[in-house]
Amino acid sequence: MKDTKTLTERETKTEKIDKQVGTRKRKALICAHGDGHGLICAVLSKRVLEEEGFDTEILCGFKTGDVKNFWEKTIDNIRENYEKVVIVDIPLHKDISLSLSKLKKLNEKVKEVWYIDHHPRSLLESPPIKNFYIVDNPGKCYYGFNKANKNMDKKFKLLVRLGQIADKDPSVTPNKEEKIVANGISYSLFSEKSSLNEIINKLEGIDSDDNWNFFKELGQEFYDKYCSLDRVKCIKNVAVVNTSNVEFKLVWNILHRVIDVFNIGYAVGVRDFEYFTQINVVRNPQRKLPSLKEVVPHIPYNVLIVGDGAISYRIRGKSRKEISKEVEQLIERLNQITENIGDG
Repeated sequence: MKDTKTLTERETKTEKIDKQVGTRKRKALICAHGDGHGLICAVLSKRVLEEEGFDTEILCGFKTGDVKNFWEKTIDNIRENYEKVVIVDIPLHKDISLSLSKLKKLNEKVKEVWYIDHHPRSLLESPPIKNFYIVDNPGKCYYGFNKANKNMDKKFKLLVRLGQIADKDPSVTPNKEEKIVANGISYSLFSEKSSLNEIINKLEGIDSDDNWNFFKELGQEFYDKYCSLDRVKCIKNVAVVNTSNVEFKLVWNILHRVIDVFNIGYAVGVRDFEYFTQINVVRNPQRKLPSLKEVVPHIPYNVLIVGDGAISYRIRGKSRKEISKEVEQLIERLNQITENIGDG
């Protein structure tokens, strides 16, 4: 009787081991927006997926490419050996039909595809796949947002908060150190100090002093390198920033940093390319300023990003003199907005 019980126990133990080994071999791919918020969304998703027994791989930063590149190229290269593919914080392509067709195609070759985003552009009446979610807050933009919060320990909540800070969520009021760390996380994707895997490991241990200070030091390096005052010219309630030779995804961090330093209403980034000029605009999230969408009708150009708090567009086919004049008109328009509501 004793031997039979022991044999049964051994069989049960072997079955458990086999199940665990089989579970570990299940592969999941996480594709995330190439900025600090996207990276954090990926790390949060990774934790939940690993609790479900998945081996995970993350594409973020240069590996994912920008939004346009992701939908036009990266998504087509996703292999069929993933059981689950999770796409987080990547808004739909400006040609929405392109994104929808790519999602449907991916869903045909991968067992399960999840799309989780918070950008208004991604709101659809008829989602193309089953697990298509548009959340109402950047703090929910990760796989598992709709599950029981058993994984929401102190470290998990800290990452959620840092993700909101990195995305400039106005519902969160960060302290000075949190801002530096959030900028350090964003900058880490474009710094040569660590690989993506090392950065992910440090984020997973963000509650340790060593890892916290690693991102804090990167944040200060980012300030020193890209946010120097010689790049900035203030005109009333608008700061104009030279964003030449800056990685595109870091431009937003620079403009928000300038807003913090000068306590100003708007920041405008200007970058000249050979055939066009890139304009980025952000508003101060802590002030009761109207949506930047009110500015868009006055910009008949190639609009890349449109949101309540940020816009990006390109001016083509104009001389430098004409472009300078249009930037002046934009600044005048922004100052008029602040003056009309008594903010500046």
